[in-house]
Amino acid sequence: MTQEQPQFGCIRIVRGYLHIDCRIYKERVRMTSGLADTPNNRKDLVLFLNGVGVALKDRSFRFREFFPHAEQLFLDKFASIETKLFGAPLITPNSITLEEYAKSWLAEESNTLPETTRRDYAEILRSRINPMIGHLTFTQLTSTCLKQFVRNLKHTGGERTGNYLSAKRMRNILNLLRKIFTEANLDYKWMLPDPFPPAYRRIKKIESLFDDEGEIRHKPREVWLLSEWRDFMEHVPVHYRPLFEAMRMGLIFSELKGLQKDCVHDDHIEVRRSISRGVMKNKGKTAFRTRKIKLTAALKASIAQAMATSKTEHVFTMEDGTTILNYTTMLKRIWGPALKAAGLPHRNMYSLRHTFVGWMVLLGIDSSRLKHMAGHSSRSGLTEDTYGDFREGLLAEREAILNHLGRDTMEPEEFKRAFPTIYMQEQGIEPTTPTSGMTHESIRLLASMVATEIRADQHEPTQVAPFQMQQSLLVEGFKFGRADGYADAHTTK
Repeated sequence: MTQEQPQFGCIRIVRGYLHIDCRIYKERVRMTSGLADTPNNRKDLVLFLNGVGVALKDRSFRFREFFPHAEQLFLDKFASIETKLFGAPLITPNSITLEEYAKSWLAEESNTLPETTRRDYAEILRSRINPMIGHLTFTQLTSTCLKQFVRNLKHTGGERTGNYLSAKRMRNILNLLRKIFTEANLDYKWMLPDPFPPAYRRIKKIESLFDDEGEIRHKPREVWLLSEWRDFMEHVPVHYRPLFEAMRMGLIFSELKGLQKDCVHDDHIEVRRSISRGVMKNKGKTAFRTRKIKLTAALKASIAQAMATSKTEHVFTMEDGTTILNYTTMLKRIWGPALKAAGLPHRNMYSLRHTFVGWMVLLGIDSSRLKHMAGHSSRSGLTEDTYGDFREGLLAEREAILNHLGRDTMEPEEFKRAFPTIYMQEQGIEPTTPTSGMTHESIRLLASMVATEIRADQHEPTQVAPFQMQQSLLVEGFKFGRADGYADAHTTK
């Protein structure tokens, strides 16, 4: 029985396997297909060789695209021939791998990228993209492939081996991969569809199930209780207590790592440097992260203690007074053991920033001022989803938290609105018990006192109606907590 032969080249059988024999650019090509001699394999090979013939005829043939697994000698030889025939080789989505393009792209972009970004990109390519999918061509970069890639973005060393990377890190890796994909599409005028949306949805799903440490998410972020904080601090070495106190006042570890003594003034700290991944940055992550933090008496004492033990220009150091802060060492040798000794569940250091915002809202700090203190661009960032929920027992500690932080944490007007009973007692006004409300006489006296202060601040005397003043005082006193994003559902259970 006569075997079907292709219109271009021919098929030979050698030891039960199908081999091809043809001439490409007048050069004879003989190689095994790796396929056993079966009717279906022969049919596929006939179609393949016919496709080679058509591509040669319309001058769209490129050897590397049709024979990607040929010996390197053949690949180089035909690349040279095609360069002479057609000029620069035609790059198709199936003729270049991610690793090949990424290498040339990063080399081109290096001069325009900030040093830290370039290093981060190089590390992501070296440790994640190239080992896992660098061998794939752009045609092979499908949605299914990318979802599998995301599922394998896990820690490969240390205590968290096998745990997912944080969602933020996953997105950073995927963002770089998407940037490379988009640049290749533009460079070579390809029209490849975007395969990335399902991968981003996969990250969002992982984020809902696992926390930033890669552990199963059991509950939302929590604000520390003052009682927990005191227990914890008892087990922290004295040298590191000022650092944690500063973190609990909203400063981030990288900001404190980069804080130098020239940024500490009599009444405030300038936050304008940080150290991230070993690189000093002279500006904040955003314009709003560069800010001034008021030095309360308690915070000033902590900063002074840290500066006294530091032998360098940095405010905070490791215990020897010279070594720059190391997050991993702090986590393993100071933070973790102190939590364990205090009988507290595991929390990351960033929970202190959550606690700062939670405590400030609890006390009644003005949301616009809190936005600046936290380094946010808007008040919408000060939400429960971002900074955690209130804790059972936290409201009972409200006054104790104020005493712990110091009255100078609050502005006078904030204190007047948030703690009216204490304020009136200090002014010689004796209010009734909270359950029966304020007497008319107390309201009248307080309204008269505030009205006098308002008139003293204005250039011209202003008449304030007693009833309106009483009404506005009460409204001001009770609407503040609700206006700052933490619902009253937490305070009226």
